[in-house]
This record gives sequence, structure tokens and C-alpha cells, in this order.
Amino acid sequence: MDTLLELIHEFRILRTRSHAGELDAEAHARLVGLRQLLGDDSAWKETRARNGQGIYPVRFTVGGAFEEGSLQLLNGAGVVIAARHVPDAGARLLVRLDGEREDVSYLFPASVSWSRPGRLGVFGALFDGASERTDTHEGWATSMRLGDGASVPMVA
Repeated sequence: MDTLLELIHEFRILRTRSHAGELDAEAHARLVGLRQLLGDDSAWKETRARNGQGIYPVRFTVGGAFEEGSLQLLNGAGVVIAARHVPDAGARLLVRLDGEREDVSYLFPASVSWSRPGRLGVFGALFDGASERTDTHEGWATSMRLGDGASVPMVA
């Protein structure tokens, strides 16, 4: 899972830089390769979530607080998550995925594309913008270059 998370993180960074016109030929070739490997921006919509049989734990923001869910699908475009509290379609949120090593975390900004509430609801969110990667011991503020290592970590 760590390798997949790192590849998606790199893809999101390159994609954001591409939209800003900041890629050289080598970076553009890397972006094309990662897009082919991870799926384009619509591939994940065709996948149906398995009810409650998630592949990985995930945390996401709802109303300024983190909620927990079960990752159903993950690729370069976004995620499908099963959870008790399902955000409404159109909601903006942050998706946090922790690496298997437990010392690396990834934060992906996203927007909810569709949702199916229920006792254990399911929703799909498209990643939007560049992701952040941090070593747990360094804190989010350091990873985003918003302060020194003594800064208070940012939370949603």
C-alpha cells in the first residue's frame, strides 16, 4: 500500500504542476506513465463498492472533524469509502491515508462526487489539487512548509 500511496501522491503533484504549465518534458512523460498506471479521472466511477468489505482504514473530514471509514477503492482519480457518516455530494473534504509503516501519512483534498447514505453508507470523492505527504514525527505543518519543526500541526 505504501508504494501505491506514494505513486498517487506523485501523480497528484505532477497533475497540479501540469495544470499550472510547470512541467518539463521528463516530468510530463512521468505524468503520462502514472496516469496509465493509476487510471484516468473517470475510471473509478465504474467500480461498485463492496458493502463493508473495505481494503484499508481511512480517515476523512466531515464538518471540521475526522471520521473513520473503510477504503473500498483507491486510484489516481479518487476514492470510494464506506462509512457510517457519509457526506453529501458536492461536499469538500480531506482524505487522510496512513502508510503501512505508520510513520508516513498522506492528505488528499477532494470533493464528494456521489453518496449513498445508509447504516453503512458509501461515497465517492474525486481528488482535487496537490496532496501532502509527511512523516508522522515531523507534523503536517513541516510537510507543507508553513513553519519549522516546532510548529503546531495543522488539523481539519
